Amino acid sequence: MESSQTLYRFACPRCAGTLKAPVQWAGRRGVCPRCQNALVFPETALAEGAAKTAQMIMHLVSESEAPLLGMQADKLAMHLSQGICRHFAMANELLGERPQPVRQWRRMLKLAAAREAVRLSLSTAMEQALATGQTGAAATLAAGDLREDSLDFSAPAWQVIVRYQDYLLHHVCRHCRHDWSGSKCMYRSFGEFVKVRQVSPELLEKWQRVCQHVFGFAEPAASGA
Repeated sequence: MESSQTLYRFACPRCAGTLKAPVQWAGRRGVCPRCQNALVFPETALAEGAAKTAQMIMHLVSESEAPLLGMQADKLAMHLSQGICRHFAMANELLGERPQPVRQWRRMLKLAAAREAVRLSLSTAMEQALATGQTGAAATLAAGDLREDSLDFSAPAWQVIVRYQDYLLHHVCRHCRHDWSGSKCMYRSFGEFVKVRQVSPELLEKWQRVCQHVFGFAEPAASGA
């Protein structure tokens, strides 16, 4: 009977180790076998295993500690931060058939989210400068004058992996089929991705919960005690 139980994975909030438990244990109390930390088995939208995106995310997670080495991991984070099909294809080639441990994914996704914040802020500044009549060179210089405190780093890292997984599921978007530069790629920003895919708020919440449980991202500040 035990062998027929459906299992789900989640990260220990203390040691970030990947743990497995029957979905029936969600909400119960237990102990991490690695660090002996007392924990509550999280409620999870992954319990029924129905969401394709959630299932694909789990295929990228490894229980072994065999991560990509420093430069490779940073390169993968860079590709993910670009948010276009061409770079997602290069990320997929770099990753190959090597699932990564939760700790490594969390580091790479946070780095990718931070780099994406810089990219989007520079792009916005460039568009604003061009809209005021500045030349291309002047607009580039204006965008380069952005201060660090003007950058928006609030975009959560889970939004990066959700777009990458959507690319793995659906492959190249219709814009990039005709323009490989990615200038109109649907993945360039999370807002554009949500609009094109017509993602419901309920599905967004589900994706967020899955990523929080799998990768150990912090819960939203507004969540109840």
